[in-house]
Amino acid sequence: METICIGNKLSKARISVGKGLETKINLIVGVNNDTQINLEKTKIQAGARLGVHTIIDLSTIRLDYPLWMYGRDNFPDIAFGKVPPILVAQENKGDVDPEKLLREIEWSVISGIDYMTLNLIPRRLADIRSIKMRNIPTTSRQGGVLLNHMIRNNTDNPYEPILDQMLDLFKQYNVTIHIGSTFRPKSVTEAYDLVHKWELKEQMEMFRIFDEAGVQAIVEPMSHQSLGQIGPGIEQLRKEYGSYVPFQMLGPITTEVNYGRDQYAAASGSAIAAMYNVGKITTIPPGEHERFPNLQDSIEGIKATLTGVHAGDMCRLPYLADKDREIARQRDKRKSCNSHSNTPGCNKCLHLCPLLLEIK
Repeated sequence: METICIGNKLSKARISVGKGLETKINLIVGVNNDTQINLEKTKIQAGARLGVHTIIDLSTIRLDYPLWMYGRDNFPDIAFGKVPPILVAQENKGDVDPEKLLREIEWSVISGIDYMTLNLIPRRLADIRSIKMRNIPTTSRQGGVLLNHMIRNNTDNPYEPILDQMLDLFKQYNVTIHIGSTFRPKSVTEAYDLVHKWELKEQMEMFRIFDEAGVQAIVEPMSHQSLGQIGPGIEQLRKEYGSYVPFQMLGPITTEVNYGRDQYAAASGSAIAAMYNVGKITTIPPGEHERFPNLQDSIEGIKATLTGVHAGDMCRLPYLADKDREIARQRDKRKSCNSHSNTPGCNKCLHLCPLLLEIK
């Protein structure tokens, strides 16, 4: 499907993602303990105010009133998602029993979840051998949980035996699958290594399976990669597949040398990805690799992504420049670089402000 609409039949959210559309923005929230609940609710509120389109709940503890439910009840136009194996593993000493996983998915779907990120790769235990060439096999939380379960229990991915039941359920309720990345690169130097290339091929094959089954899906192919790899990488994957495929990228972060401000490294990546009609972008806060993000971190990450995405989308959707023209018009009208100012000039240039110049 070249265009999909994220939104469970039981919810009000309808987020269109796909070919020729503006890039949508995804925010991550989630709690590790009860003291963080109010903080994460304020992040959801800020995301709604700033205009994010989807929010995924990565909580590692089960709440009586999950964050995604709070968000859905208060901001119904936003689509909400979750990662089902996390809570299953937390409550079963690290194991992800397929039947318990299916029950978690079923409960979430009939409760109104709009989308889920599923790390379906590697499908088989035998596939894990290929990751031995990496010092750090995975930086994905869900990927780590599933790999741990597979290795410890000498079994295949727990999604495998319940795949057909999941597809029937997702199709019935119009729940979108995000095909997650277990082996996404941990740095720009690891992008498109042999493990990553193998997983990309597997992800695209899973997308084909879902597409042919009539189930909406998005591929999550990337986190860290250099600026020059983003456009060609997107084009190559779609060329090999044979048509447009919607992607969701994490950032993408374009350099590790970002002085503790990951949102800057991601803003440039989001601009290029948007220019190539990526589909969705997940925001990256400052200190993404250093700390649990506070409210201001999340706001800064959203603003950086909004800026990058608009710059990229404007390259292929000329009507978006109307927003830029209006800001320029207000600067002309107010004789100030500040398009909201009621006072001509500015306190930087004082009486030397060039915008005060009048030619008669």
